Amino acid sequence: MRRKHVEIRIVGVTFVIAVVVIIALYLRTNSGAKRSGNPVAAKDLSGQTAASQPTQTSSQAAQPTLNRTQTQSEPQTETQGQTTAPQLTNTKIVTVGDSFTYGNPVGPGYSWPKWIADHLGVPVTNQGKVGQTSQDVLAHFSQDVVAAKPGRVIIFVGDGDVIKRVSETDSQNAIKTMVARARAHHIIPILALPLPYPGFQLSIKTLRDWISHYAKEEKLQTLDFATVLFNSKGEYLKGMSSDGKYPSLQGYEAMGKYAVGVLGQSEGMNVRGSAGIR
Repeated sequence: MRRKHVEIRIVGVTFVIAVVVIIALYLRTNSGAKRSGNPVAAKDLSGQTAASQPTQTSSQAAQPTLNRTQTQSEPQTETQGQTTAPQLTNTKIVTVGDSFTYGNPVGPGYSWPKWIADHLGVPVTNQGKVGQTSQDVLAHFSQDVVAAKPGRVIIFVGDGDVIKRVSETDSQNAIKTMVARARAHHIIPILALPLPYPGFQLSIKTLRDWISHYAKEEKLQTLDFATVLFNSKGEYLKGMSSDGKYPSLQGYEAMGKYAVGVLGQSEGMNVRGSAGIR
């Protein structure tokens, strides 16, 4: 009986000691955590810091990339702006028509094509011939225009057609054919409106109206020399004609200045310099 008592005490003491040890270990562990901080929290913070640094670096690297993109886009914008006014690579011009293109009665050396050559600074070939109709010009178009390989052709017909009684249909078809043939050979066609002529004003006005409408439909450039030669009544301005039919020397000069202004402005070319004319 006494022996059992002793064993019970030993067990009790052992239990107490175990409890004390457990409490001591707990206190020690808790105390260490306070001194060193939360290792889990420290690990998470470390992980977040390590992850955030590459993101910031990537953002910093993206900024120069954005700058490079902006730098590259600026010249592209300028280039696009320049292409809105394309420059002709082939500046040669051929003019075809009747007496008003040839320069009757002063001669081709004082004609409006001569003015273009001298003041626009481009080569010009004057294929105007006295008395020609649109049919005549069409018949020589391949030889006079296509074979010359110009960048532009100025087609100035109509007065000869009306005076020689060419039908409206034939005149229109000839003009359409010349425009189509020029385009087929990469030549830019430009239409000049026929000028008022004594005794044929009504018929010429009808043809002028048709050419203006056709040019708008086909998006063709036009030249209207009447704006610098005639008043609102269809009469030559003072000094622009010596006989009331054809322009004078002063009249052809006015036509030349007008053509140089229109062609030079539309193509962004310098209105100066000189070039030969044949």
